Amino acid sequence: MVSFESYTTSYQDTMHRKAQLLLFLATLLASLASCNRQTPDMKLLEVTGPVRQVITQSYVSDHNGRMLQDTMSWNKRRMEFDRDGELIRGTYYIDEGDTTSIRIYRDIKGKIILIQKYDPLCHRWFDTHICYNDDGMVAEYDQESIDGESHYTCTYNAKGQLMEEKEVVTRGEPYQAITRYRITEEDQYGNWTRATARTDYDISGEKTTEYRVDLRQITYY
Repeated sequence: MVSFESYTTSYQDTMHRKAQLLLFLATLLASLASCNRQTPDMKLLEVTGPVRQVITQSYVSDHNGRMLQDTMSWNKRRMEFDRDGELIRGTYYIDEGDTTSIRIYRDIKGKIILIQKYDPLCHRWFDTHICYNDDGMVAEYDQESIDGESHYTCTYNAKGQLMEEKEVVTRGEPYQAITRYRITEEDQYGNWTRATARTDYDISGEKTTEYRVDLRQITYY
C-alpha cells in the first residue's frame, strides 16, 4: 500500500516537473516571438528580431562589387533600438571630425513620420517626410538636402526587403534615378548584412550608371 506521505511527495514532484515544463515552453515561445518580432520602427530599417544597433557603411564599386572608392569613412550610419524595438537614437558621420545627429517625430499612433538630420557643414536641419503603405513599409518619402529636395517611391519583395527605389528631384537641378538592390548576405535572423545597389541616372537625357555596396553590422540584445 502506498503511504499518504509517498503519494504527496510523488504528486509534488509531478507538479514541479509540469511547472518546469511550462516555464521552459513559455521561455521558448517568448524567444521565438522575439526572433520574429518586427515593430514599425524595425520595418523602417528592414530588420527583425531583438535588434540593438545597426551600423551601415557603403563604398562605390564596379558592377561586380569590387571597391572602386572607399566612402565608408564619411557615410557611416548608426541606428539604436531599445528592448521594445523602438528607434531611440541615430547618428551619421560626415567625416571623422563631424558627427550629425537625427531628431525623430511620430504621429499620434507612434509611427515615425518625420526624421530631421543635422548637417554640421552647413549648420542646418534637413527634413525627411515619410508615408507608409498598408503593410507598414515606407511607400514614399520626401527628402531635403543641401542641393534641393527629392521625392522617392519604394518597392519591396515578399520578405519586406527594399528592391527598388525611384527618385525624382522636386526642387533643384532636375534629374531622375532608379536604384535597384540585391541582397547578397544575411545573418541568422534573416537580416541582410550585404547588398549591392545599381543606380541608373537620367540627367537631362544623359544616362549614367553607378554601383555601390552597402554593408551592415547588426548587434542584438
